[in-house]
Amino acid sequence: MNIDVIITGFTKWENGNIASIVLAMYDEEHRLTEIGKARVGFNDKDIINIFARLHAYSSPHFPGKLRSVSAEEIFWVNPVLVCEVNAKGWTDDLQLYEPVFLRLKDEKNAGRIYMNFQKKSRKIQ
Repeated sequence: MNIDVIITGFTKWENGNIASIVLAMYDEEHRLTEIGKARVGFNDKDIINIFARLHAYSSPHFPGKLRSVSAEEIFWVNPVLVCEVNAKGWTDDLQLYEPVFLRLKDEKNAGRIYMNFQKKSRKIQ
């Protein structure tokens, strides 16, 4: 499934390149909720473009509800950038299962990226 998500942070490799991006969506109470990390799908052009843009939105902390703890150092950003990922689905604790970065979506407003689940199926509407 392809889905639009908000980029709220990133991790780096030792060489300084982006290792992953932290993904989030707003819940029904408009609380920003972390939903996983995309670690693959970036090409060299993506890394340069995303890295430059993420630094412009740096933040000292995650601006919402964290649901998983990471041993990696995370560099937080304000929830402004939207990207499209492809994922195999959702885990039981509402994390994206194996998300893969596809592209930035500059035309999308991050404030409109919500988790809208059908109650039993966990399929995005």
